[in-house]
Amino acid sequence: QELPVRIAHRIKGFRSLPFIIGCNPTILHVHELYIRAFQKLSEFPPIQAQGDEARYCALLRQLLEDHKDVVTLLAEGLRECRRHIQDERLLRPFLDKTLTSRLGMRMLAAHHLALHEDKPDFVGIICTRLSPKKLIEKWVDFARRLCEHQYGNAPRVRINGHVAARFPFIPLPLDYVLPELLKNAMRYGGYRGWRSMGGSV
Repeated sequence: QELPVRIAHRIKGFRSLPFIIGCNPTILHVHELYIRAFQKLSEFPPIQAQGDEARYCALLRQLLEDHKDVVTLLAEGLRECRRHIQDERLLRPFLDKTLTSRLGMRMLAAHHLALHEDKPDFVGIICTRLSPKKLIEKWVDFARRLCEHQYGNAPRVRINGHVAARFPFIPLPLDYVLPELLKNAMRYGGYRGWRSMGGSV
C-alpha cells in the first residue's frame, strides 16, 4: 500500500520539472521506470496466499534490479541538460526529494524481502546488535583499498569512543553514507599531502 503512494509522489515530481529537462531522453527513461513500477504495484492483486506473496517478492526483486542505476541515470540526464538550466538551485528540491524517497522505498522493499531470510541478529533489515565499530571497519577497508589503488598509499584511520557499543539499528543508510564520507576524507587527505605529514582521518 505504501510503495505505490511514494512512487506516485515521485512521478508528480518528474512531471513538475521544466519541460526541456523532463523531455531529456535519460530523464524520461527514469520517469517511465517509475510509471511502470507504479502500474505493476498498483495492479498487483490482493495477497491472499503464500503463492501470491512469493510472486509479490519476485516483483519487488525485479523492481529493485530495474531501478538500481536510477541515481547514475539522473546525474547523466541532468549533466546533458546543464546548458538549459538557468539556475541549478531550482532542481535541488527535486533531487533531494527523489534521492531520499528512493532510499526510503528501497528500504521498504529490502525489509519485506529480508523478512524471509534467517540471518543471525537481524529482523528484516534491522540489525538487533549493530556494532558501529565493525561497520566502520568494513568501509574503512574498502576506502583504504580504493585510496591505495589511486594514490599508492592510504591514511591511517583511528576509531575512538564507545567502540564496544551495540544497539538495534538499520545499517542500510550507513552503507550508503560511510563509504562516501571515508572516500572523500581519504581523497582529501591524499590531495593535501598526508603522506609526507603522516596525517590520519
